[in-house]
Amino acid sequence: MPRTTAVASALAALVAVTACGPVHTGAAATVGHTRISVAQVRAATKASLAASGTSADTPEAERAALNTLISNDILSDAAAAKNVTVSEGDVQDLMVRLRTAYGSDDGAATQLGIPVASLHDFLHQGLFKYRVEQSVAPGQTDPTALLAALTNYEITLAKQRGVTVSPRYGAWDPAQLGVVAANGFSTPFKAPIAVQSPIAAPAS
Repeated sequence: MPRTTAVASALAALVAVTACGPVHTGAAATVGHTRISVAQVRAATKASLAASGTSADTPEAERAALNTLISNDILSDAAAAKNVTVSEGDVQDLMVRLRTAYGSDDGAATQLGIPVASLHDFLHQGLFKYRVEQSVAPGQTDPTALLAALTNYEITLAKQRGVTVSPRYGAWDPAQLGVVAANGFSTPFKAPIAVQSPIAAPAS
């Protein structure tokens, strides 16, 4: 059976702090000059709930969706700064490898614990994050060290750009790259399945 290698891990647990700076009117959050709308958060929450087969539209679910949108924006900044790209050919190559390992797209999706409809986007995001990790820590092979290097780099970028969050969702913690509940309790990071970053791929 092919050995699998995780290329990324979930973000660290969130801790409580307060947000700083103004939020644009009608925005769920802003990342630098980028505005994340309430409609975007609702759409991401709906997609996450549909993918997970649940209907519990809770503040925690919205906060997790907002976390993902902010995280993806910061990751895109990191990729641009490091000239990292992922082509469609790269994704298709990885999908071929997974089909070889698990027999089909359905088999690969089952192995990864995601709906088959989410497989392409899941792999694209995972490969994208892995390459950014490699760019910020050249030569590093330990997954934990790679994630730590990327997280530190993203923290620096987030502080430079400035992140603000509408109080309806909680507050932004710049040290941990996360949105926390207004009551001071953190919400575990749970990205919508279609855009999660952890993936597993057969070792070459």
